[in-house]
Amino acid sequence: MTLVKALTDKARKSVAVVTIKQNSTGNILMTPLAATGSLDTGINIAELSEANCRGEQVRAAIYKSEEKPKLQLEYGIITPLLNSIKLDRQMNEVVGGNAEYYKVKFRLPSVGNSLPANAAGVFGNGLAGGDESTTFGVSAFGTNQYGLSETLTLAATAAPTDSLTLAIGADGALTFSDDLQGADINLNIPYTGVDFAETGAVGYGELSVRVKVINLDLSVTEWIFRQAQVDPSGSIPFGGDNQTFEFFVNGDYFYRSYALTNDC
Repeated sequence: MTLVKALTDKARKSVAVVTIKQNSTGNILMTPLAATGSLDTGINIAELSEANCRGEQVRAAIYKSEEKPKLQLEYGIITPLLNSIKLDRQMNEVVGGNAEYYKVKFRLPSVGNSLPANAAGVFGNGLAGGDESTTFGVSAFGTNQYGLSETLTLAATAAPTDSLTLAIGADGALTFSDDLQGADINLNIPYTGVDFAETGAVGYGELSVRVKVINLDLSVTEWIFRQAQVDPSGSIPFGGDNQTFEFFVNGDYFYRSYALTNDC
């Protein structure tokens, strides 16, 4: 046994590493590093009572009647995988699927009558051109003089002299009439043959989570949760950077202190 000269060397500093492993597959999920975390022990205390010599009820003893811990991890970087974990729905790759290409309050140029096609790798590349009769589900709207939504005419081509007319070319190229120059429009086009990942119906199941916490002297302590399940309840913000994820801890868990420094 080696004595530590300064007690503060073993003071807790911060979280260094969090790993989340899917027990059914052994895969370590590629999540960002958690910024911080905490453990709600979930311990409830019950009491045994007895009477004292004055006939008063006093506490004879206490004991843990329940222990249902919950792990909280806070992330400052949110990725598609983290959203998938929060939902407890694994994502599946879809090749050549159906999506929608839409622009809302999209301002057309005030000079000229066209916009170029979207380049390869840009959302909208791969759209089929054509008029309303050949491109099912296409819709385009502007705002009229009353501030109400006004349907635009969709055509195979749009000449400058046309009235409120829009034409959609291949890969999302646009031509439009002079009276739409500088106008804000809403546009929606079916988008087929797109590759993406989408949430499915299968959850992640049981997970194991390890949280490595570093002391001031860079020595390692570790929390080990071998059986955990994500809590999918609550809200998911679409914007912002921070989100807290909660996990139900099943069975027992362990805390360790190592006489080893972190290997960073």
